[in-house]
This record gives sequence, structure tokens and C-alpha cells, in this order.
Amino acid sequence: MCLRSERFPVAVHRVFRVVVFRVFLLQLIFAAGVAWGQDASTGALRGVVLDTQGAAITNADIVAIRAETGIRYHTATDSAGRFAVDLLPPGQYSAGGGGSHVSGDFAGGSRGDRSGNAVDV
Repeated sequence: MCLRSERFPVAVHRVFRVVVFRVFLLQLIFAAGVAWGQDASTGALRGVVLDTQGAAITNADIVAIRAETGIRYHTATDSAGRFAVDLLPPGQYSAGGGGSHVSGDFAGGSRGDRSGNAVDV
């Protein structure tokens, strides 16, 4: 009986080491997957839509059009007038507000549409 009680802590210690090692390996595998999943082959267009008094225009429809393909990417402004069109492939884009409710400044200076926006990666 004495031998079993002396072996029990050794067995528990071995199991604990195996479990800790396996957990470490799983974390390493998941971390590697996340690290390799990061793709730097896309970019974004971001800006703010303001009216002539400098107030934010909310829920404005923003369209970014890729010059090479004509593909349209849509988004809307938030409560502060900010917008972001993410995950864009590299290229030249024109962007603008759609609808009659967007008549103020777009992207900090020009009115209406703005072209020649380059998305570089």
C-alpha cells in the first residue's frame, strides 16, 4: 500500500506535464494560424463626410469604384460622418457620395466625387 501512495504523486506529475505540453502545442498551432492568416494584399479608403457648416452627414451612401474593373464597393457613414471601405485590392479608385442627401464636402476638401485615390499595399 505504501508503494502506491508514493507512485501516485509521480503519476499525477507526469499527467500534468503531458497536459501542459499539449495545451502549449495547441496554443502554438493556433497562434501560427492567426499569424499566417494576416494578409497584407489589401488596403482601405477612409474619410469623413461633412456639410458646408462642418457638421457630419450621417448614413450617407459612399461608393468606391475601382478604375481598372469598374467594381463598386459600398459603405455608409457613421454618426460622426466617418466611413471606411476596407479590404480593397491595390489599384486606382474614385469615390463619392450617392444620392441627393450628400451635397457637402467629401474627404476633406472637394465636393461630391473624388478620383485618383490610390490603394497601395
